[in-house]
Amino acid sequence: MENETSLLDYLTDCPPPIPTMPDASSQNNVPSYTPGDLPNLTEWTDFDLKTILDDYEWLLQNTLLPQDALRESPPPWMMAESHFHYRLAEHVVPRVRRALRATFDYLEQQHGPRGRTVVSFDSGAYAGFAGAHEPELSFYAVGNNDSSRHRVPGVMRPSWQWDSSFALDPNRQGEYQAGLATLNWYMRHRAARYGFVLTDKELVAVQRMENGDLQLSTSIPWGTWGTYQNPELTMFLGLWYLGILASKDRTWNMRGQAPDISHDNQPLFS
Repeated sequence: MENETSLLDYLTDCPPPIPTMPDASSQNNVPSYTPGDLPNLTEWTDFDLKTILDDYEWLLQNTLLPQDALRESPPPWMMAESHFHYRLAEHVVPRVRRALRATFDYLEQQHGPRGRTVVSFDSGAYAGFAGAHEPELSFYAVGNNDSSRHRVPGVMRPSWQWDSSFALDPNRQGEYQAGLATLNWYMRHRAARYGFVLTDKELVAVQRMENGDLQLSTSIPWGTWGTYQNPELTMFLGLWYLGILASKDRTWNMRGQAPDISHDNQPLFS
């Protein structure tokens, strides 16, 4: 059909940059956590373009969907965390959700689910996370209302509150660790193998190992873009890949662990 594009081309674009003017009152607001909340951190080396293309280039090239050009006009200035939520809902969440919907429609036409569950992408609250504490974002199983519905939690922060470079800054390491400790709580809470941190500057994917350690991907900058001929690992492509990992029924969660819903109304950290 005319005006259609491949999934690969659709996901190698990038959203417009968000100009930031942080509210001073919202900075250095570090949530409390204890050292035990954060395990060892290592590198997730195979969360990269080569792995994605080796496994899914056929799917990315053959799945077609209507073109959806991103608006070129810059968003308004972001001065508070709530502004980032609006911008993300406008520029990022709908595109990832459309890409996943097209992917699962194509797979259904070709050979059916074959060990996968259709997943979508939205806020943790909209996805139906129970209790007082839910992640800002979630990849969740469509049509599934039991405790395994929520498969990949995500933490959303403005870049003045969390940045991967804070890991090397003695003055900001507390904020860096607090964001990851929060994500680790969500992942443990739902027995999830995968998670992510998303800011207005970058995406960092996280994999939880059997021993509880966390592997972190290389930072994927918000402004990375590519083409069909010269693809790059963009934020959109990275989020789509997390959705594909979430759809795998046998590997999305930690083996032998069930989601722990008994602490839905308990504080995140003691």
